[in-house]
Amino acid sequence: MKKLIFSLFLSTLFLMACQQSDRKNSNSNTVITDNKNNIAMVMYFHGKRRCPTCVAVGEITKSTLENYFKEEMQQGKIRFSDINIDDKQYENLVSEYQINWNALLILTNTKDGKKVEDLTELAFQHARTSPDELESAIKARLYIFLNQ
Repeated sequence: MKKLIFSLFLSTLFLMACQQSDRKNSNSNTVITDNKNNIAMVMYFHGKRRCPTCVAVGEITKSTLENYFKEEMQQGKIRFSDINIDDKQYENLVSEYQINWNALLILTNTKDGKKVEDLTELAFQHARTSPDELESAIKARLYIFLNQ
């Protein structure tokens, strides 16, 4: 019985740690590194080791973009970056967006300004239990961006 309780405790602790995202000003405007106008960058930050939920967030995000925004991606209007935060080459990007753990961000640069939307909490809440919710959220934000 003790082993079962201990296992459940460790599993819960691992999942909670995997879902945390400690960023300052996550809803504030942040500078986009690409200076072209009318670009949306969908950035999925993750560590080297990923739990099933982490993997699902990445897969759903990528498939949503490929299934609904393929033309816009080919035109360069929407870009996707799968970023391993443990990789030294992304150190500046991780620092710029204050990423401490997994994160799903949509960065937009339009005539109205630059904006960062943090979908991390929503993504980890729905990726495994209701992936359609995550897909819908990504599509909604990108359709708003494209129709500006």
